[in-house]
Parts: sequence; C-alpha cells; structure tokens
Amino acid sequence: MRPGRLDQLVYIPLPDEPSRLQIFKANLRKTPVATDVDLNCLAKATKGFSGADITEICQ
Repeated sequence: MRPGRLDQLVYIPLPDEPSRLQIFKANLRKTPVATDVDLNCLAKATKGFSGADITEICQ
C-alpha cells in the first residue's frame, strides 16, 4: 500500500489453511471444477499465499 492513504498501518495476516480453503471455495463457486481437483490439498499447498494470490490462481 502506498504511504499516505491511511493514518495507520494495519497488519492483515496471511490466511490460515481453513481460510484458504474458504477462499478457494468462494472463488470457484460458479466455476466448473473437475472431480479430481482436491481443494483441501490446494489449501495445504498454498501456505504463505495471500487471498489475492489465491484469487489469481483461480482465474
């Protein structure tokens, strides 16, 4: 974020595994997903990814 937009810096932590799973589900809810795609596995494999990173993967 560019300085000067907010008076304070706000730390937003990276999502944990259950949160990443929910982000995948939310992003893919209207997208056909193959039956062999394991969202739980994807959530585990994306440790350290932000919500924006996961959204980009889904697009």
